[in-house]
Parts: sequence; structure tokens; C-alpha cells
Amino acid sequence: MGKIINQSIASDSYIRIEGHTDSVPMKGYFYKSNWDLSVMRASNVAQILINQAGIKGDKVSATGYGEFRPKADNSTDKGKSLNRRVDILIMNSKFNEVENNKK
Repeated sequence: MGKIINQSIASDSYIRIEGHTDSVPMKGYFYKSNWDLSVMRASNVAQILINQAGIKGDKVSATGYGEFRPKADNSTDKGKSLNRRVDILIMNSKFNEVENNKK
């Protein structure tokens, strides 16, 4: 996957990785919340793209949305499984206007 992304993106493209979860609250001690889990999902994918696929770190951002941006209904097992995901977005501008205005 990383090699395909690396070969497909233009030199001025940026990659945003978004982690998501279902709506079932976390019960373990490793992650405090679904939000934490979603951030770690995105961060793990970002690290793989940087460390194994050779994508430059300044081209990558990772964020988590927890259960707050579902693709499917969380009342079914199938819906929950669809909501446990990582989305990879290839963008032609850096992250967003707020990020650009920090410079």
C-alpha cells in the first residue's frame, strides 16, 4: 500500500491519515478512550508510510476522530466493523488553512 501511495502522489501532494472507531466504549487500560485508539490507528499507519514506504514525514499528518464520524450504523456488528477504520486522504494542499496560517 505504501509503495502504491508513494508512486501515485505528486511531489506537491500531502497525505492525511484519519483514524476512526465504532461507538463501543473502551474498557481496557491501554487506551483511555475511543479517541485515543483512533489517534493511535492513524499514527501507526503514518509511521509505516514514513518508515517503510519512504514517504517524507513533512508530507504526512495523522488525526483521530474516535466514534464521531461513523460511515455506518453502530447498532449492528457489520456497521461497527465498517466504522473501525483508517482513511488515507491524498490532498493537493497542505493539511488545511489553519495549518498554513501558522507559518
